Amino acid sequence: MINSSKLLAKQKLPGVYVVPSGRSPLCWNGVIFVRQGLYQGGVFKLQIFIPQDFPVSSCPKLVFESPVYHPLVNPETGELDVNRAFSKWRRNVNHIWQVLMYARRVFHKVEIDNPLNAEAASLYESDVDGFKEKVAESIEKCKSVVYDVPPTDDPFAIRFTELDEHSLKQAKDAMTSFRLKGYFEPTMMEHVKNEEGDSRESERDSLKETDAREDEPSLNYWGLRNTSVKKRRQRRMSRRDRSASHSNSVIFSMSRL
Repeated sequence: MINSSKLLAKQKLPGVYVVPSGRSPLCWNGVIFVRQGLYQGGVFKLQIFIPQDFPVSSCPKLVFESPVYHPLVNPETGELDVNRAFSKWRRNVNHIWQVLMYARRVFHKVEIDNPLNAEAASLYESDVDGFKEKVAESIEKCKSVVYDVPPTDDPFAIRFTELDEHSLKQAKDAMTSFRLKGYFEPTMMEHVKNEEGDSRESERDSLKETDAREDEPSLNYWGLRNTSVKKRRQRRMSRRDRSASHSNSVIFSMSRL
């Protein structure tokens, strides 16, 4: 089951949120947010029931808490017909995230062959506008109970709470403080920037002092003026040029050998 959870997390299915139950690893709680299509705006809570001998057994069951008006959803139990997509569950080939992806897809592409809700299938085929009205009623019904307390003592059951202005402000403040902590804290970055600026300024000042000292003729122990530092630097550069030319001549001679 841990591998199934990891695979699901890697897929990052849009609008699908699932968490294993706190009571049994064979039951997962989830919700699907539909953002486009006939079921746009729908918030459908669901549960996935996994067989005891999974993954060598049959396909897991997916049941919506509030029955959704859909040709492939049983109007009495809320169970989605997943067997039409996974007639035979194949180990290491089929995964739970595929079941969730299929559940997400049925809200964007409506199929009416061999339906569990014959009335919905017939209405979709004969009167699309009437079908849309039924779907809208189903969506509103699901949204009207979305804030209800789950009928279970599962600590990981999906719960929704209304977001008032105070809670919204708390959430914004929490996100802002989290973003400003650590390496993203402006005061810290300004402190680092000031330190870097100070070090650069001190480095420039030291270089200016060095240049000023080099421009002045130096005095030896006896108080006699020596040649300027610039001339000594020129002599060093000439010696480097001679050594470089010598090394090049050696390399050229070796290449000729």
